[in-house]
Amino acid sequence: MTAPMTAEAGSLPIGAPLPDWQPLPLPARIVLEGRDCRLEPLDPARHSDALWAAYSQAPDARDWTYLPIGPFADAQAFRAHIEQISQEADPLHFAVVELRSGSAVGTLALMRQQPQHGVIEVGWVVFSPALQRSRISTEAQFLLMTYVFDRLGYRRYEWKCDSLNRRSRKAAQRLGFQYEGTFRQAIVYKERSRDTAWFAIIDKDWPVVKAAFQHWLEPGNFDAAGQQRRRLQEIRESLAGSLAGAPVVAKSGSGQRALRRPHPSEAALPAPAGARDFLGKPSGVAAAFYFACSPNRVSVGGSAIRALLALRAKGANSSCLSPPLP
Repeated sequence: MTAPMTAEAGSLPIGAPLPDWQPLPLPARIVLEGRDCRLEPLDPARHSDALWAAYSQAPDARDWTYLPIGPFADAQAFRAHIEQISQEADPLHFAVVELRSGSAVGTLALMRQQPQHGVIEVGWVVFSPALQRSRISTEAQFLLMTYVFDRLGYRRYEWKCDSLNRRSRKAAQRLGFQYEGTFRQAIVYKERSRDTAWFAIIDKDWPVVKAAFQHWLEPGNFDAAGQQRRRLQEIRESLAGSLAGAPVVAKSGSGQRALRRPHPSEAALPAPAGARDFLGKPSGVAAAFYFACSPNRVSVGGSAIRALLALRAKGANSSCLSPPLP
């Protein structure tokens, strides 16, 4: 058995050690519930007709331009496609169901699953006109991200698209993905060449990305006409400095291990009273501390974020408590 190489073993630089790393779980066919939508494992009997009706509202076929499939001649051809992809495990397809109407209005999938590396990609994003540029479309993306990072423990979440697909590139960056480069002549599809643009969110990005989603999705961020008051990118940028210092945690079969602790200059604050009492109802300073400190954070609303920002404004420090709260 070959011993793992250490920095002391030679003069060449090497990556951060992960001695306890174990493969992570594969994504499962589960339901992910949000405030305005629900992600359900794709089911032809439940979703095919509603999806076809939703996609048929498009004035033309341009939404299929950068997809390897479609457009479809009729509902029967579309249903055959749904029946085929619903049987796959990779990609694992989900239907986006609008809670108000109970109808499926789009799909997306987890694909190129690499549990041995903690890497997974979101793809096959096919949103109908009713879903595009809506609050539900953002929540659907957030639900899947939260599942990948917080429940499965993955380290890297990817988004790839045709480099000429300006809408997809813009959407990726709005959602918090960082552009990493373009692979030239990466794919041939629909009898044409494709350069593929790569984007990703990694675990150390996730605390800020997650906080921005939660703040943006709050009902108070929308006026009576449903228009956003603050843009997602604006919120994320304002939070980037305020939530610095939370540890990055790798989750594996052997447990959790912090990969990055706050800088030594960031003195930890004592745990506030009641810091362990908000698992059911996060609020105030306790929730702010829990959000910043817990690798198992589930759902913390804007009140927690505002409390954390208030602490920052008063000169307090939001570095992670040691050891982290359970």
